[in-house]
Amino acid sequence: MNQSSSPHRSVRVALAYVSFCLKAPWLVLGVLALVTLGFGLGMRGLSLDTRIDALLPLGTPTQVANTEATKRFAGISRFYMVITSSDPDVNRQVIAESFPEVQKWPETVAAIRARDPDFFLKRRLLYLDTETLENFADEVEGYVEHKKCAKMPGCVLLEEDDEVSEPDFQALRDSFAEKPEMKSLASIFGKSGLEGAAGDLPDEKGKEKKEIQHPKGWVAGELCSEDGKTCVIEATLSQEPADLEFSRQMVERAEALMQSKLPDNAPDDVKIAATGIYRNLPKMRDQVMDDLKRTFGIGIALVVLVLVIQFRRFRALILLLLPQTLGSIWALGLMAIFSPELNVISAAGLIILAGLGID
Repeated sequence: MNQSSSPHRSVRVALAYVSFCLKAPWLVLGVLALVTLGFGLGMRGLSLDTRIDALLPLGTPTQVANTEATKRFAGISRFYMVITSSDPDVNRQVIAESFPEVQKWPETVAAIRARDPDFFLKRRLLYLDTETLENFADEVEGYVEHKKCAKMPGCVLLEEDDEVSEPDFQALRDSFAEKPEMKSLASIFGKSGLEGAAGDLPDEKGKEKKEIQHPKGWVAGELCSEDGKTCVIEATLSQEPADLEFSRQMVERAEALMQSKLPDNAPDDVKIAATGIYRNLPKMRDQVMDDLKRTFGIGIALVVLVLVIQFRRFRALILLLLPQTLGSIWALGLMAIFSPELNVISAAGLIILAGLGID
């Protein structure tokens, strides 16, 4: 037989493999089963990186710059530690004792349990319009001039009145109350925080100054509701919540910290939670994965149903689905060896592979 009529090398290899399978079928099945088992155990090392940055090739200028920026700058998302109960004193105590510990965490860039409104209150005259300020300034100037002249011998004012009324502070208060800027401050700091931070305007003449009663442990501008039944610590962490494992660890650590600070007399209705996107994002991913598992199960069931209706033989299910399952396991096992971290594009390749196998 000449060379042109001899079978191609690939054909000879295939024929040799078929001949070996006929001679030792159980050996071949055993080897394939062991290889499949190894790939099946190895594919547990696969992980999915959902970040957009993961789509960039390693070492590109943009990818290097993003990595460096992540190391240098803190995350922009907020991490909240919340306690709510019917006892305001317990809430404030837990927050006050947990706050120093949160500040010591290496992941904490900044943390607050109160916002100081002094900066805004000391400049609150800037919120008023020019006309209101000018009228009030004229009242103050006239009152001061009258009092000064009354104490100086021989001083006579051209328009002298026996009594000059004090400046109308109540009108000024009303002007503040109507301003949207002050309403915004009240929504941020709370009404009690504004009233007790930098001191209120002088009271009307003849009225006693009403002393503001604050609960024990009250802090000006504290991150608590007006009744103190809900209190919060707000923190900025060194990493963004896209790192789901980091988010889970921070949530567990925060809740364990606040739980350890609960006093023995804490009410039964106390609730503690670390919330915000650091809690929500991992939960959203878990929900998506659960939905995918259900959808995958329904898809497999429908494929099996179509095969049963079409072929009406159990053997057909084995001959069609077994190679598909083995091929998917082998593909996942090889990915776990060469590139265990998948991005959203490489992960989509598994769907394409399954679709081609079904076809």
